[in-house]
Amino acid sequence: MYEGKQFDNWNHTAAQMALLANVNRGKRGRAFEVADFHPLMTRRSGVRLNKQTISALKMFVPKENLAKG
Repeated sequence: MYEGKQFDNWNHTAAQMALLANVNRGKRGRAFEVADFHPLMTRRSGVRLNKQTISALKMFVPKENLAKG
C-alpha cells in the first residue's frame, strides 16, 4: 500500500510540474508529458501502428472476424 500511495503522490506532483512547464514553454518547444517528471513511471516503447504492422497482425485474426471494407 505504501508503494501505491507513493505512486499516487507522484502522479499529482508530476501533473502539476508538467502543467507548469507547458504553460512556460516557448511556442515551438515540445509539449511536456507527466511521464517526463514522474520518477516511478516507466515509458512504454511499443510498436507504432501503420499499414505494414496492421497487416502483420491480421494473420492472427480469423478471416470471418475481419471487417469488410
